[in-house]
Amino acid sequence: MSQEIPAIITLSYRIFQEVLSTQFGKDENLNLTIMSLTGKVALVTGGSKGIGRSISLHLASLGAKVVVNYSSDASSAESTVKEIWIS
Repeated sequence: MSQEIPAIITLSYRIFQEVLSTQFGKDENLNLTIMSLTGKVALVTGGSKGIGRSISLHLASLGAKVVVNYSSDASSAESTVKEIWIS
């Protein structure tokens, strides 16, 4: 019996790799392909700070409409949304 990795995990891993390559430079072993997310919607929990913020900005740069979810820091969430709108 073979087990397949769910598509959402595969996509999440690819996006994570792209965010890392954007933040720290491309590692020759990653072999990344830039994908287009035009017409897609992404919900990023914790999307206002730290790696969640980086992922929100990166998904937006790939064309996705991003929903930035936060639990306590509305100011950081608003800042992230403004940066997405500017870019």
